[in-house]
Amino acid sequence: MDLSLDLKPVPAFCGTPVPDVKPAFLATLFGEPDEVELAENAMYGEPINVLHYEALKLSFYFNVNTLVTLSVANKDFKLFNQKVFGMREEEIIELFKANGFPDHEIDKDWGEKQLIFESAGVTVFFDNQFVAEIFVDL
Repeated sequence: MDLSLDLKPVPAFCGTPVPDVKPAFLATLFGEPDEVELAENAMYGEPINVLHYEALKLSFYFNVNTLVTLSVANKDFKLFNQKVFGMREEEIIELFKANGFPDHEIDKDWGEKQLIFESAGVTVFFDNQFVAEIFVDL
């Protein structure tokens, strides 16, 4: 399976447009999640269902049946058709710039370094100078 997220021209996860990524679709792809969590989220005014796939190091956040956020720590995951785990900060910045997202911010508020590409909806977390986790707001 090619674990990938394309942001252009239309956001797509594993080749499927994000609006079509529903819990049932994920069950077809990956089987049942290891854990389903109901999380509070003031932004949406109602709880968010989080489906965790521990072995795949993937978490999917749904508002009702709409995918709103993806959390990835899977070393085989690709953004812009490139494996991003193992990349350093400069490489990530260049990758986003080459794909039409030149603007970014650096944040260290949570004790770990984050690169935020707001126009792409992507936050990249680093550990020991390498990509450790990626959050994508869809």
